[in-house]
Amino acid sequence: MNKQLVSLVVIIAALAAAIYFLTIGANQASDEKLKLFPELAEQAQKIQQIQVSNANGSLIDARQSQGQWITVLPVSEREYPMQQKALSELVDGLSKAVLFEAKTAKSENFARLGLQDIDQVDSQGTLIKIRIGTKDYQVLIGARASLGQGSFARLIGEKQTWLLDRIINLPTDQYAWLKQPILDVLKEQVSYLRREGNAGFEIQKDFEQEDGFTLKGLGESEELKYQSILSAFVDNLVNLKFDKIVDAGESGFDPQSVTATFEVGLEDGRILNMWLWEHADADYVRFEGDFGKYWYDVNYQLSSFSAGQIDKVYADFIQDKSSQIQLPQEFPIDEGESPQ
Repeated sequence: MNKQLVSLVVIIAALAAAIYFLTIGANQASDEKLKLFPELAEQAQKIQQIQVSNANGSLIDARQSQGQWITVLPVSEREYPMQQKALSELVDGLSKAVLFEAKTAKSENFARLGLQDIDQVDSQGTLIKIRIGTKDYQVLIGARASLGQGSFARLIGEKQTWLLDRIINLPTDQYAWLKQPILDVLKEQVSYLRREGNAGFEIQKDFEQEDGFTLKGLGESEELKYQSILSAFVDNLVNLKFDKIVDAGESGFDPQSVTATFEVGLEDGRILNMWLWEHADADYVRFEGDFGKYWYDVNYQLSSFSAGQIDKVYADFIQDKSSQIQLPQEFPIDEGESPQ
């Protein structure tokens, strides 16, 4: 190979390498410009506050406190924990979101995308503010695209609207991202669970069986409807979820209106009390017995299904042994006389 050919090969290789690195650099710069919030991913661990609001008011006003996200309940002005997973997914979605396609920059067309300012009564937008130090990241999230491939968005202070490359999931109301279930108690911590009253019962932990419970006072002619019915009930109670939190006036709370009272004994010696009642065709519950807990003395509204899962009496767990379905007895068939 002559010197000229070698030189040509070297030049071509150098040009190819230069084009490659220039292309990579251009793509990286392009991707950076297309990000909704290019710096948010690196700053996510420093977030101090997340606020979400719409035309109806505040949905979320969360802040970091001792390693967890909390908010202040409007009904009682007390701190309440939030679902960290939901908030993390919101931040993750915003930090990764790409401005996929430019849309209208005319304010008269914002309503079509659900991107009107939330101070307008008919606004369908949701305003998100994320505070890190003295800087706020603010974006208005609108409707989902007709094919559901992304959400429309508009950065606050800008006219240009965008279709993001992903759907940003948002809370439906101010209760949607509060911590669920109500209690911070595990089924394995329960040593007994008792419903007071004539139709009441007491479920006791059976330490000889893993995940086992027994029903106190089970008669000789009685048996459980099915083996795991007690364990399932305890699980339903400690994992009870709520629809919303209300004040005493809205819940109609009065000790005289209580329809069921439960006592839950924990292995560490703590005793929790639960009150269940109805008011204005709605079901409510509150817990006491561990002062200082976020759920202490809070009035929770339940769905009718959730209330039905825990509003049980003794008879709901048992059946009479003699009432079991018996297989039909087989009798010899009379075939009659043989034909002559």
